[in-house]
Order: sequence, then C-alpha cells, then structure tokens
Amino acid sequence: MSTIGRTLKNFIKVGPVSYIKQMNNIGDTKWGRLAGIDANGNKYFENNDEVSGRERWVEYASDFPEAGDIAPDWHMWLSRIVQEPPTEMNIQPQKWWGEPIPNFSGTVKGYKTYNTTTPKLSYLRIIKEWPEDKIRPNRGMKQVLAKKVQEQFRSPQTLDYYKAKEEMKALDYLLDNKFQEKYPISEKILIPATNPKYYSKLISSLEAQHNDKKSLFQRLFSK
Repeated sequence: MSTIGRTLKNFIKVGPVSYIKQMNNIGDTKWGRLAGIDANGNKYFENNDEVSGRERWVEYASDFPEAGDIAPDWHMWLSRIVQEPPTEMNIQPQKWWGEPIPNFSGTVKGYKTYNTTTPKLSYLRIIKEWPEDKIRPNRGMKQVLAKKVQEQFRSPQTLDYYKAKEEMKALDYLLDNKFQEKYPISEKILIPATNPKYYSKLISSLEAQHNDKKSLFQRLFSK
C-alpha cells in the first residue's frame, strides 16, 4: 500500500496530468527513469527504489490499455527475463517472426462461438421439404443432402459454419424457385419450333417409366 508521503512525492515529480492517468490505469502513482518507447507509443519506466517486483512498469499510449499492446521484446524486459531494455540490446529480427496479434475480445473482431444445432436443423428442414425424385427415388437430391448432413455433422468441430450458411441459403433459393422467378425460361426454349412437343413427350415418357412396375428384364423380353 502506498504511503501519503510517497504519493505526494511522486505527484510532484510526474505532475497532475500523469498522476490522473496513472491512477486511472494502474491505480498508483509512480515515478522513474524512462527506459524507452515502443512502436505503439507506450512508455516504459524503471525505478529500483520501488518495492521488489514493481520496479518496472508501462504507461500505455492508448486510452483503453490492453496487455496485448506490449511488444514481445518489451515484455521480456518487464518480466525481468532480461536486464537491459530492448533499446540497449542488439535484437536482430528473424524471418520466422510474426506480427503480434492484438486481443480483439469485446470488439467486432472478437471470436464468436456458435453451435451446430441451428445449421443442422435448417438442413433437415430443407431435406424434409425437398420434392421426391420420381425417376430416381433412392438416389435423388434428397438422399444426397441427407448423406451430406450425416457426414458433415459427424465431426462438428471441422464444420465451416459460414460456408454451411451460404449453402443453405442457395438451397432455400432452389426450393422456393427464386432463380426461376428471377431468370424465367422463355417459351422458345420450352417449346422448340422444330419439335414443339419434345419436352411434353419427354416428361410423359419419364412418368410412364416411373409408373411401370416391371423390371428391366421384363421390359426387355415382354411383348
């Protein structure tokens, strides 16, 4: 606990502006030798007359101080891993060094957890509403989607949530025929001039094939 005499002495040395900033950030008033300033504008101080373990400290340049703003080399100095400040050390940057990643917690860039229940239920809803394939009832789109859900949610930790969200959006568009409404097919394509009944005959043939319960062997050799 700081004494009144120590507080008054440090207040006179640092001035009222630094006093208010220190009280707001570290809850104490300290004075010491300026050891250096990092690339972020943070100031590092040292006073060996302070209590052991509190001889070194940092004054953040930001109004919202975050420990992630401290560079790794200055972190070594604050933690007493090294005795000399980085300004007195010949630190050569290496190719494999990466840039420090700030802490985005509490910001728009912060990590947001999610669960796989919502996308799985959305997939199951689409599968339920997807129309049956009359020609290939056992190998249609409904079966393909069901197999995809079974495989994809077997290991939820590998699920790409945003990709799954985009896939479900596209499937919903197909299910609601939004693409057909946006890009309607003209009658010139549906009713070709050279063979106007081509597609109607094709559909009738496919439906007749579906309604025919005979096996392939029976259809080949029956009269």
